[in-house]
Amino acid sequence: MKNKYQQRLKVFNKSSKYMNELKLLEGSLEITKDDIILDYGCGIGTAIKYLKNNKQFANYIGFDIQCFIEGTKPVWFYDKFDKIDKFNKLFFLHSFAHIPNILDILKNIYTKIDNKGLIVVITPNKKFDDYLKKVYHSNGFKTDQTVVTHYDLKTIKKIFKITGFKILRLEEFGKEEFGLKERIILVAQKDE
Repeated sequence: MKNKYQQRLKVFNKSSKYMNELKLLEGSLEITKDDIILDYGCGIGTAIKYLKNNKQFANYIGFDIQCFIEGTKPVWFYDKFDKIDKFNKLFFLHSFAHIPNILDILKNIYTKIDNKGLIVVITPNKKFDDYLKKVYHSNGFKTDQTVVTHYDLKTIKKIFKITGFKILRLEEFGKEEFGLKERIILVAQKDE
């Protein structure tokens, strides 16, 4: 299982689509030298490696339920969220839809992120994915079995309002078919 997961990530992480998302993420985080940035659901650490190569002066933390992260020293890796003390920026890059208890996670994040701390979410758009399922179902289209919940703009907005974050940006972006865009980006801030 681990090798198949790593292989799938390595292929996707080399795509131009993913590279464009990394650039969007980097611009949305507005990284400075004093930042402590948490990659929630870091996978094999591709996003951290990219950000470190472009913004080496920030401090990065990788969190995932399994340690797939390789060659990212001096990044701290954690497999239990309660071990992480404080950070001022956090991102979910294609991990948001894989988390079963997202409301509890965001409430916990709210207690640990610094005041005015930023969160960036880049995730597939439920409406676009539902459309693809209908179109490609007859051609053997298979959905990612590790996805717990797909999100649309309305649902993400509701989740972040409930958990006390102020939404700074929320929109669809990326590939478009029949007026539906492939991805969603959210930038939110701890509002205290």
